Amino acid sequence: MKKTLVTLFACTGFASAATLTSIATMEDLVNAGTNNGVTTVDGYDQIVYSFTESTAITNITNTALSEAIAGDQWVTIAAWVKLDENADTYNTIFGWGESGKGFKFTLKDADAAFVTKNVQETTAGANVITKGEWSLIAISFAGDASTSNSVRFIYDTGSGNHYTRNYSDWNVPGTDKFAIGSQLADSVNEGFNGEIAGLTVFTSTAQATGTDLAAVMSIPTIVPEPATASLSLLGLAALMIRRRR
Repeated sequence: MKKTLVTLFACTGFASAATLTSIATMEDLVNAGTNNGVTTVDGYDQIVYSFTESTAITNITNTALSEAIAGDQWVTIAAWVKLDENADTYNTIFGWGESGKGFKFTLKDADAAFVTKNVQETTAGANVITKGEWSLIAISFAGDASTSNSVRFIYDTGSGNHYTRNYSDWNVPGTDKFAIGSQLADSVNEGFNGEIAGLTVFTSTAQATGTDLAAVMSIPTIVPEPATASLSLLGLAALMIRRRR
């Protein structure tokens, strides 16, 4: 079985090529797994999860995702990530399978890597993210109908910002489970150091692009606290209402 895989990094500016259908949100996956110490971060307009090298969401089971990986449509796993500035290799975003089987989608320092366990490590070969900043990243690969094994790492928003590499087939896992923030589905290993938000799995009949993802993946935004002056006015208004009573 051969796969075509594309890794997309904060990519807008490409012509839309695919209509993405969401089959699993991050909340779906978190609720279907085991939380090993992962916490949430307050102050954002969406749920942001904070990971360390010893925390992860493991033992995730998701029938739709399993069927999609073995199917004949494109599968895209996308997420907003903010890697800690002092994070070292490896920092796994998403893992499938047990030791030596399946794949891991990871950051190798500031580089990107797609690793078919016990088979091949494929990297962009360049620093494609900036630590401490939010980056939209994804992997998009074809199902059983694919006959290609090329991988393209796309970063930033420019049409020429990508690297194309070849990779080998993966060893099919005996335990069909997933993890967020760990390369092993059943335990914490090579954990992600930083924050992950909005991880979503999509299917489509055509390969996803950065433009497609930009239309459905909103960047985590800090919700501003009410200004002191506004709070004072609200307090004054409340006081006046009480006095009228």
